[in-house]
Amino acid sequence: MLTNTRAILPLLSSNEDKKSGVVRTTTLRSRSEKPKKIEFDIFWSKLKSWLSGRQRIVNWTANSKEIGEDFEAVHAGGNYIIVYPESALCVQRVPKNDFKVIYENWDGYVTGLIPRSHFVKGPISSSRFTKYTISIIHQYLNSEESKKI
Repeated sequence: MLTNTRAILPLLSSNEDKKSGVVRTTTLRSRSEKPKKIEFDIFWSKLKSWLSGRQRIVNWTANSKEIGEDFEAVHAGGNYIIVYPESALCVQRVPKNDFKVIYENWDGYVTGLIPRSHFVKGPISSSRFTKYTISIIHQYLNSEESKKI
């Protein structure tokens, strides 16, 4: 059984194709291959809606999976998500742009091609909120709500 694999198969060619040396191909996708990612603005709108009520978020990284301290998050208006970390002295406001950078590089991050450090200290961005953005995006993308898109 193929999973997340693409195969290029030659199609039966016509006599003209055989004479000219043309080989026609097609790409097969496995059932488990994810659909194309939606535009960020649509994602952001859906994420804000999903976080319209305060939610418990499991801390997650691509390398370690569930690890460390969980937190709560909510969208209460504006271009940021409010995060309530258990050990922090005050709430954190994570800007929309931090979510945009992580979301646009999500596939590279979860496959290990882009390390988290590229979001923390460059070269992609410099953010102190990657713990929150990565965990929130991961939990949302694995929620029933995201499957409605």
